[in-house]
Amino acid sequence: MPTMRSAIILCTVTILLSTGCSKSQNPPTKPNGDGDNSENINATKREPVEWIEDGMEQSDSSISLGYYTDKDGTIEPVAKVARNSKPAADAMVFHSLVNAAGEVISEEIATVYETADSIYAQGKHSVANNASCSIRFRIVLAGQPAAVVKEIPVSQ
Repeated sequence: MPTMRSAIILCTVTILLSTGCSKSQNPPTKPNGDGDNSENINATKREPVEWIEDGMEQSDSSISLGYYTDKDGTIEPVAKVARNSKPAADAMVFHSLVNAAGEVISEEIATVYETADSIYAQGKHSVANNASCSIRFRIVLAGQPAAVVKEIPVSQ
């Protein structure tokens, strides 16, 4: 009976290998369809960040603030936090839109840390009908008791 057992094992292994290899192994392409997967496949094509505040020192951290501008009149605030010259992924970054009087005109949004670019982003605000406005960042640094609050102007 050892021959029958060997035949069953051989058939089982052959079936498993052929089934596993029949599926497509092609990785998904980016939205632009060029097949280059060096970036996050969910990332969208964006304009470069307009950095307004670059390298603001806070305790043992350095903070840079800016935003992406979309053609549809929206902005996406962006923050970069570094500790000891290395990206810090353990901060909590929030942003809202305020008018010239400092009143909130677009509610606070929490960001997401994007490892590919080492930035905190996500969440958009419409600036189309707001002639003079600023982005208010609220940044909670790990190990710090108070949040850093900083406003940067939005140029239109």
